[in-house]
Amino acid sequence: MQAVNDFPVFTTVTLTTLSAGWLQHRFGWERVNLGVLPPIAMALLALWWPTRRHRRRVAAG
Repeated sequence: MQAVNDFPVFTTVTLTTLSAGWLQHRFGWERVNLGVLPPIAMALLALWWPTRRHRRRVAAG
């Protein structure tokens, strides 16, 4: 059963590693870093949003 989990995990890791090298070679390090900014911003927004809503509820009463 563990192999059912391991196979997609390690396949994804391998494909991600190989595609990262190709992306860096094709576009350069600066563009690869710039391409990561939108997902990082979305993750930070996802962490910030519930905190903001919770603070509003606490402040309202």
